[in-house]
Amino acid sequence: IIPNEDDVVLTTSDGKKIILNDQQNEVEIESQLSLKKKSSQLNYNMTFKVNDEVKKPIFHMLKVPFGKRFKIVLSDGTLVHLNSGSKLKYPVKFDKNKPRMVSLEGEAFFDVTERKNQIFSVNSDLINVEVYGTKFNFKNYPEDLSSDIVLVEGSVGLYSNYIKKITRLKPGIKGSFNKSNFSITQDKINTSIYTSWINGQVVFRNESFESILTKLERIYNVEIINNSNNKSNETFNAKIDIEKESINC
Repeated sequence: IIPNEDDVVLTTSDGKKIILNDQQNEVEIESQLSLKKKSSQLNYNMTFKVNDEVKKPIFHMLKVPFGKRFKIVLSDGTLVHLNSGSKLKYPVKFDKNKPRMVSLEGEAFFDVTERKNQIFSVNSDLINVEVYGTKFNFKNYPEDLSSDIVLVEGSVGLYSNYIKKITRLKPGIKGSFNKSNFSITQDKINTSIYTSWINGQVVFRNESFESILTKLERIYNVEIINNSNNKSNETFNAKIDIEKESINC
């Protein structure tokens, strides 16, 4: 089966692509090896066994297309909400003697299981987040001018290949990494505006029309053509219930 652009796809370490749909209760990875699946969620915690004789880490990648959202429970119990147009690469089982590391493209909300003396790290092409047990949102779409990390609970540190110094965030703070000049700035914000998408709501506050269009394209998996030549600096506020409000209304 060849996946299309609208499918949620799990790619295994050997390149096998598995299409995930709402009717599945289990996802067969290979003979006698399967993953528990409940609604739009995969669970690696206590349900996915790896042969202890395999020394090399086994990685999976989950791709969520535009217009859909998905959840995954990692082997340590960490819950990850993946937003539209996102990819998460992760080991099927974390090595207890090494940092827990995953890679993200797109947007995800992480509820990280705390493990003493074992860092949880989210890596991207430019910015990395170091975590010890916390709740935070990481937005890192390739087309965006910045990567944004919003801390809800706990403590995280930001660093990049260009800035080795770790920038610490406190709850209620958004850290933004500028992809042009590689600087990191901090702003005090209302975290619910940036995390409401995990509950099916999207909130816009003081956003430009172009920024709103980009987000609507991701959420509803559509292409919006703006025929206006007026590049206004005007900003807008809005709230959308994704589950109830269609883009066609």
